[in-house]
Amino acid sequence: MSVVRSPHVTKGGAIATSGGNSSIERRWHDISLNGASLLGADLKQFQLVRADLREADLIGACLENVDLTGADLSGATLMAADLRRANLRGANLTNVFAISACFYGADLRDIRIDGAHLFGAYYDEDTRFDLDFNPTMAGMLLSPGWSKPSVKPQQVASIQARYQAGYRNFKFVKMTRADWPGVDLSNADLGNSEFSRANFCKAKLDGINFNGAGLRNADLSQASLEGATLMGAYLKGANLSGANLSRARLISTCFYDADLRGARLDGATCLGALYNDRTQFDPGVNPTKLGMRNA
Repeated sequence: MSVVRSPHVTKGGAIATSGGNSSIERRWHDISLNGASLLGADLKQFQLVRADLREADLIGACLENVDLTGADLSGATLMAADLRRANLRGANLTNVFAISACFYGADLRDIRIDGAHLFGAYYDEDTRFDLDFNPTMAGMLLSPGWSKPSVKPQQVASIQARYQAGYRNFKFVKMTRADWPGVDLSNADLGNSEFSRANFCKAKLDGINFNGAGLRNADLSQASLEGATLMGAYLKGANLSGANLSRARLISTCFYDADLRGARLDGATCLGALYNDRTQFDPGVNPTKLGMRNA
């Protein structure tokens, strides 16, 4: 079988190789991409069996249906990468940084995972793990889809009542499509929780812990998140127009397709936060100068 060993990344993260047809170019068995910059690269359906991807930069990369059997990804950065239905069986994920990566339907059996950062990474009921591996304990989020029915009003009321009674720890709750306009959950701990399509319009969320939380398509318009922590949170398609994010910690937060027009970002820490060409900012706002990355 022919193997292409001289790929390079073109502008925009596209992959190019020297000659050959497209079907041959996708077979990169045993290839060395040690330390390669593959930020946002489209590697969909590539065959990277036993590939050397140590310390590779794969932030925001598309690795959907990729065969990574036995690949060495130790020390690689897979933040917000798309690994849906990828075959990672027997791969080395030691010290990998995979915050907010998507592993829906992926095969993660027989992997080495010592020191891996999987905070807020997504899996579903089709993701395969070894029997003794607990993805929740590793910080991963079970997200079977975005079309689940709304939570019942009594579930929302229960959390509000516990909050008012002084309880603050609500980690790992799943409240898809919760309707909470104007709610006060200041300083609550909602790390690694699932709030896709939730309505937090005009909510008071100052000092809240949303680390690793799933907030895809959530409505946070005009919400106050002053001093909040959203490290590794997934806010793809979220509406943050007019939100107060002053002094918020937005390290490695994913803002793909999000609306940040009118949002206050003074004093916010945005190092490594991700945005794309569809993320909306006010005219004159330079996200790169804030520390964000276009991936």
